[in-house]
Amino acid sequence: MDTDYSKHAIDFFKRYKKNPNNYIKHNFEYDSLQYVSKQSDIRNKDRVDGDVLVSILEKLKYLKFDYRENHFRHHTITDKGIEFLNNIN
Repeated sequence: MDTDYSKHAIDFFKRYKKNPNNYIKHNFEYDSLQYVSKQSDIRNKDRVDGDVLVSILEKLKYLKFDYRENHFRHHTITDKGIEFLNNIN
């Protein structure tokens, strides 16, 4: 079974649509690890899989790296990311 990480990245990011301003600066890598652990089509359910989702969101320019703390990279939701979240029905 092939995993569509791009689809998972968008599904994961949509979780922040209710209050994106509450998550402007956030540890998305921790949250992505929690997300992948609950997905049946993601095989390893480890930090690498979670980091892939965050990397995809960085490439889409929805997240921007902010700083590193305790082996986790913290990110900021970009204006483009907020616009995406605000346009979800």
